[in-house]
Amino acid sequence: MILEQLDLFHSADLKLSAIERDFSLKVEKKVKIILTRNRSHLISVRKNGQHSVHLRVQEIFLNAPQDIWDAIGTFMVSPTTESRRAIRTFISGYRAAPDLNETYRRPKLNGAGEHYDLNLLFNEINREYFNSEVRCQITWGKSYKKRRKRSISFGNFESFSNLIKINPALDQVKVPGFFIRYIVYHEMLHAKIENTTPAPSGRKLHHSGAFCELEKGFKEYHQAIDWEKRNIHLFIK
Repeated sequence: MILEQLDLFHSADLKLSAIERDFSLKVEKKVKIILTRNRSHLISVRKNGQHSVHLRVQEIFLNAPQDIWDAIGTFMVSPTTESRRAIRTFISGYRAAPDLNETYRRPKLNGAGEHYDLNLLFNEINREYFNSEVRCQITWGKSYKKRRKRSISFGNFESFSNLIKINPALDQVKVPGFFIRYIVYHEMLHAKIENTTPAPSGRKLHHSGAFCELEKGFKEYHQAIDWEKRNIHLFIK
């Protein structure tokens, strides 16, 4: 049994080393793959200086077929609709396998807050602004009350998991409804664009000029931006 485990670990090391070499050639930088057990961020890319990249990948991908690793490589450089779809399909199949649940447990989704229900907001905004065409999930994110904050993110859209996370700091009575609606709208706009429009010229444009123009389509856009400027001190300490 011990010999079998050693052989498995040795094979995994060889596989990851080969993938690292392939990815390094693709991006012309040293790529280091780090396996994690992170259940909320399955894939993350971080530049480590000018000449290396750290690719953190959840261990469920260790035994993924080559086409999924190809999709991860594309995602690392510039996410495309096809690469995101391939990764999601693999994740969905993994979630459906009962014998693999010990390795990967899907993060619990919770849209019902004390003051705001994200699912209700999502459905209302989807009907009003997107013709009910946005297909993704939404949840409150984790709360980090003990951390000293110098900046804050009110929400984010994870394209590979097709999930919107909203900062739970917004679930309070002093936050007006129009502002949290704006944040949800903003992330839904990301979901719609990233799920339907490939990045041009191999680049991912997070807040492009076109995105900013579409963002202004939110009816209370200027009111929300003004409220954020006047009240950002409530969230950063």
